[in-house]
Amino acid sequence: DDLDITDSNAVREFMSLCKPNVIIHCAAYTAVDQAQDSKEVCMNVNVLMHILGYFSKQLTAKEKAYFLDLLEQYNKQQIPVSALTSILKLWAVRFETEYLLSQTIFEPYPVSLITVSDSGKGRI
Repeated sequence: DDLDITDSNAVREFMSLCKPNVIIHCAAYTAVDQAQDSKEVCMNVNVLMHILGYFSKQLTAKEKAYFLDLLEQYNKQQIPVSALTSILKLWAVRFETEYLLSQTIFEPYPVSLITVSDSGKGRI
């Protein structure tokens, strides 16, 4: 049988039933129409999935499913990419993956240039 990796419920069920030790994700962003309209999202999804592959042996099925749920939300442009890169950077720190920690996706701009323009300051 085939597993539709875009169906987060099916992925979650597969993970809990099969409890795989290794997952090799060979799929890429293939929504061609969307890829033409949102090239940045397309490239980011591919990079994020590649980075996720570094942790496939160490993560629980629930952690993977949670990440894939967020990835689906990002793909629909419902959340920012930083929601995903923050999780991946946390895992890179947790699993001491120095190669990944040096990648610009985690710090695309010098910290001195980052300002918070709408963080909800003053709101309770």
